Amino acid sequence: MEIETEKYEFLDKLIEFAQSEGLMLYKSIRRSRLILYTYNYNFIGLKEKHRYFNLHVNSGKFWDNQAPHLRWNMQKGLSTRLFNYLNSISAVVDLSRINSNKYLSSTQNDKYKEHIKLNYEDVPKFKFIRELRNYIAHYSLLDIGVELSMNYQAGNEGNIYLSKSKLLEWDGWKKQAFLYLTEQNEKIYIIPYLLEYHKQFVTTQDILYCSMISRNELALIELVDQMEEFYGKASKFRLLNSLPYRKTTIRYIQYLLRTCHKLSI
Repeated sequence: MEIETEKYEFLDKLIEFAQSEGLMLYKSIRRSRLILYTYNYNFIGLKEKHRYFNLHVNSGKFWDNQAPHLRWNMQKGLSTRLFNYLNSISAVVDLSRINSNKYLSSTQNDKYKEHIKLNYEDVPKFKFIRELRNYIAHYSLLDIGVELSMNYQAGNEGNIYLSKSKLLEWDGWKKQAFLYLTEQNEKIYIIPYLLEYHKQFVTTQDILYCSMISRNELALIELVDQMEEFYGKASKFRLLNSLPYRKTTIRYIQYLLRTCHKLSI
């Protein structure tokens, strides 16, 4: 009877804990990270479509004018994947702006904004990448050009590119992106741009996420202690399925608290 009473008291406290500020804080910060998975999924999808292109660009069927569907469908697929990727960038950027204002200290937020300015706003080729999304949204899907470079020693190499003259048909380019575009060659090989942008973008998101964790370090340390206590009692009463988290959640928060200092601003 005493054990049953203790169990019900535990469940009452667990209900309160499930609505506690500490747990809500962690879930809110964690949600800010989950959208990055969508971004990464779209990036992987784009790379896979490009890999598929490289597998087929050497085949005669790919270039056969009597059966152009393979090349056309691949170009259309690449354009669609690129649009999805650019849209996911915009979604992450919008949410990151909200989270930096909400979860960072004033000093951290100023440093984060400076990081954005130096690594994106002041980098013309990255402004161009962001503007491609507006080009698609307000003007046209991208026309993806394909080519095959023949080299008997190094092997044949396929490339995809954008046409500068076609991009300049749109009059909606912002000044910095427009000036950068006018300085490029007619064929703009887009994949190296995207690989460089992706590397910098993921690093920036890691910096923001770790800064949010560090800013709320004391609250998260307290949360871990509470989680450990509830986990122990839930194990005792065989009520682990009633917990609003898993053991891996505790380990994950502990890992963040150990490692995020390296990237926090």
